[in-house]
Amino acid sequence: MTAWRPGCVRIWASGCGPIAAGRNPAHGPEPPGRALTACKGKARYDLRNCPTRLHPVQVTMFKALLEFPIRYRLPFSNALVILLVTGLMGLVAYQQAAHEQKHDAEQRIEFVARDQAARIEAWIEQIRAQLIADAANPFSSESILDFRQALAGPPDAMARARAAYVTENPNPSAQDLDDARDGTSYSAAHRRIHPVMRETLQTFGYYDIFLFDPAGNLVYTVVKESDFGENFATGPNAETGLGRVFAAALKAPPRSVIASDFEPYAPSAGAPAAFMAAPVFANGDDRVGVLAIQLPLDRLSALATAAAGIGTLGDMFIVGSDGRARTNSRFAGRFQVFDALPDVPHIRALRSGSTGYFHGVAGVSGAESLVLSLPLALDWADWTLVAELDKAEYMAGLARFRDRMILIAAIAVVLATAVSLAGARTITRPLASFVESMKRVAGGDYSTAVAVAGRRDEIGTLGRTLVEYRDKLAAAEEAETRRERDRAAQEIVTRKLDEAMKGLAEGDLTCTLEERFPYGFEPIRANYNKTLTTLREMLMAVVESADHIHARAEEIGTASDDLSQRTENQAATLEETAAALDELTASVRAAADGAAEVERVVSAARGDAEVSGRVVSDAIGAMSEIKRSSDEIGQIIGVIDDIAFQTNLLALNAGVEA
Repeated sequence: MTAWRPGCVRIWASGCGPIAAGRNPAHGPEPPGRALTACKGKARYDLRNCPTRLHPVQVTMFKALLEFPIRYRLPFSNALVILLVTGLMGLVAYQQAAHEQKHDAEQRIEFVARDQAARIEAWIEQIRAQLIADAANPFSSESILDFRQALAGPPDAMARARAAYVTENPNPSAQDLDDARDGTSYSAAHRRIHPVMRETLQTFGYYDIFLFDPAGNLVYTVVKESDFGENFATGPNAETGLGRVFAAALKAPPRSVIASDFEPYAPSAGAPAAFMAAPVFANGDDRVGVLAIQLPLDRLSALATAAAGIGTLGDMFIVGSDGRARTNSRFAGRFQVFDALPDVPHIRALRSGSTGYFHGVAGVSGAESLVLSLPLALDWADWTLVAELDKAEYMAGLARFRDRMILIAAIAVVLATAVSLAGARTITRPLASFVESMKRVAGGDYSTAVAVAGRRDEIGTLGRTLVEYRDKLAAAEEAETRRERDRAAQEIVTRKLDEAMKGLAEGDLTCTLEERFPYGFEPIRANYNKTLTTLREMLMAVVESADHIHARAEEIGTASDDLSQRTENQAATLEETAAALDELTASVRAAADGAAEVERVVSAARGDAEVSGRVVSDAIGAMSEIKRSSDEIGQIIGVIDDIAFQTNLLALNAGVEA
């Protein structure tokens, strides 16, 4: 068994196996033929293993069908299913109806054909029985004897009779003349016999009635054609159908009937004629002649074509074993008696002796027909009754049934398509809404509402899944936004602190952080500004103390300069002491006063020096405080670095999660 990987769709094309699509060894060996394999949404076509190639148009149409939108594919599929179902049902019903119609046609044509065959056989049997009765009737023997006696006189008696009743007959129809009024014995017998014979002819529909004497002379006919007065025992007339039946009947026993098939008969203007003859006896066994009749073509054709069950296009006729018609067609101009019929299957079969049903063959009209041929039970002729039913006519009801089925199928397909379109909209519209919601979610609109989430079907399941996916995406985006905001805030804080620290490193004690930091970082700004303010105040105090020390130092310098000047003056004074001893006491007293002043100044300088020492101590304390504040700032910066490091870790984790 061939193994195929799950997730692959195999679609088999009719007549050629699977349509191979990009053969993958993992799928296992593929059978030869055409296959389409759709794996993970990709369809690939490979027809190399196919003995017959698909036309590119077929491939394109097949792909287009697979890619057909659902809103069209679903109605199309439903309509196709309905069409297939109705088509299959219609086909089965049509075949069943065709079978029933065919069976009904067979029964109908068989009933009609057998009924007409029985009618024809009964009619011929009736003629035969009537001919036997007429031949046995003394009137027939007496008539033959009377005409024989009338013609036994002068040698030209027959010629005179022919002239009186044929060539010189004033009536349009020779049979209308009962008496030529020529005073002959023949006219006397004719006046007595002819009305009876004419009445018999008209009663039974014969074409003509003949009376022969034993020598073969045609002593009487009703119609009086050119054969009247001719001899049928010898000469050319002996080879006619009438001559043959006369010769046979002349030798036949009583109550016998001899008949001939249709063949052209010259006295009847070459028209086909068939004859029946019976021997006529007088006094039981005295053969006096022959009574013959000419079968009526119109009556036989009327019997053959009078069937009402063969439709308006069907035909029924009698055919001989030679393939020639023995009756006229019911359609004028198609064929007449003794015409050769077309070489169609059932006519060919008749020549070889085969009869029965012939289905779907061409009739003599050329149209497809149902044909039934039945042999007639005649001992003197090989006749077959052929009935043809025009297939288009007897299947017309089936054609109407087919048209109704097609109409019903079309209506069913239209209704199914309409219902499918309506049903498809209940699927495609929610799907379209779902797709639109997916597009919005994919576009970042996480506030969009998913309308199909409240449905209880599979589309609702898709909608609820999309809602969960949307909420997760919204939460992830919110977390990412928060991380980005925190990262931006950290960057701002770091940049501001960096700028401020650079300014502080350059000695700018006015670089306070005026712009408020983002939430969570504001205490850092406040502590920094407070530290900077404290440092600035301490440095200002140091500066003030330094200024004060500088002022005191200048005062000390001034006092020292003054002392030096005074010392120089004292030195000059001492130099002058030698010259002015008298001023010694005064000078000593002045020196003592200067020394006291120096002591006072030195005491004052010492006091100032002590004050300066305290100021320096205060400056040292302030510097210690600055150092402590700097240490605190360093700790804050370390905290900021730790926060930045933790933020970077959080950002990295967020990136990994994203």
